[in-house]
Amino acid sequence: MATLCLAATALSLLAHYWWLADLIANLRVQLIIGLIFSLVCIVCVRQKQLAVCVILALIWHCSWITPYVFAPQKPIGVRPLKICTVNVLTQNSQHDKVLAVLKTADPDVFAVLELGTSHESRFIEELSDLYPYRITQPSDNGNFGIGLWSKMPLQDETIFNLTVPLVSSISAKVSWEGQVVRLFATHPIPPINSRYFQARNRHLELLAERIRKESKNTEEASTVVVGDLNLTPWSPWYRKFLRDSEMDDCVHGDRMASLSPTWYRWPKFPFGLVLDHGFCSGTLVCSSRKVLEDIGSDHRPVLLEFIRSEESSHQEVENLEKK
Repeated sequence: MATLCLAATALSLLAHYWWLADLIANLRVQLIIGLIFSLVCIVCVRQKQLAVCVILALIWHCSWITPYVFAPQKPIGVRPLKICTVNVLTQNSQHDKVLAVLKTADPDVFAVLELGTSHESRFIEELSDLYPYRITQPSDNGNFGIGLWSKMPLQDETIFNLTVPLVSSISAKVSWEGQVVRLFATHPIPPINSRYFQARNRHLELLAERIRKESKNTEEASTVVVGDLNLTPWSPWYRKFLRDSEMDDCVHGDRMASLSPTWYRWPKFPFGLVLDHGFCSGTLVCSSRKVLEDIGSDHRPVLLEFIRSEESSHQEVENLEKK
C-alpha cells in the first residue's frame, strides 16, 4: 500500500500536464487515508526509510488540504443571497426528491446541471409560481443539459459554449439589494482522457477570461459562478482557475465541511469527491456553504449564501461561538 500511494504521489506532480495525474491529484484525501494506514504498519515493522518517504508524501498532500480545513470560519451577515447548484443526473427519475430538497432549501436562484426534458417539465409544473424567471437548455442526449431558475427577474441572460465538444454554460444578471450581480452556471466535460482533459482545462481558461473581461467592461458590483467543475480544490487546475478569474472560492473557510463530497461513486466518504463549487468576486463574500441531502443523483446539491463584504463581521462569529 505504501508503494502504491507513493507512486500515485509521484504521478500527481504531473497533474498540470497529464490527465491521469490530474485524476490522481483529485484523490488527495484518499491518498492521505492510505498513507496514514500504511505508516502505522511501517512503524510496527520499523522500516525507517520507507516511513520517512511516507511522511514526506503526507506533508505534500496535506499542504493542499490544510489551508481549507484550518481556514478562518466564514463571516456572517443579514439578508444573504441564496444560490443552489444541483446536478440532477439526466436519467434520475426521483423528481420528488429533487423538488423536496429545493423547496426546503428555498434559494433565490438555483442552477440545474444535467437537466433533462422530464426534469424541466416537473420544475415548470411545480416551481413556476416560486421561480417565474428561467433560462434553460435541457438535453436527454448525454449529461449536459443546463438551466437557471430565479425568483428575481433575469437580465441579459444567454446560453453560450466555450469549447468542443460543445457543453453549454449560462450567463445572466439579477438585481439584489440594489446591486447587479452577474451569475454564471457551468459544467465542463469530465477529464476521463487526454482530449477531454484538454477540453475541460480550456473551458476553465476561457470562462475565466470571459469573467475578467465582463468585470472590466461592465459596472456589475459582483460576480458569482456555480457548477460542477469536474475537479476538486486539490487540483492545480482549480488553483489556476482561481488565479485567472480573480475570484474567491466558497470552500475556503468551510473547515472540516470542505472535505464533504458532493459526488459519490459509492455512498461512502472515501468514495466521494468535492466536484460542485461556488465562486464570488467583487463586493460579495460567501457566508455559508452546505452540502444537501441525497436527491437520487450521484451528486448532492450545494446551497451557497452570499453577503456584502462590508456586512461581514468576524466578531459576530466569535460572539455566536461563545454562546
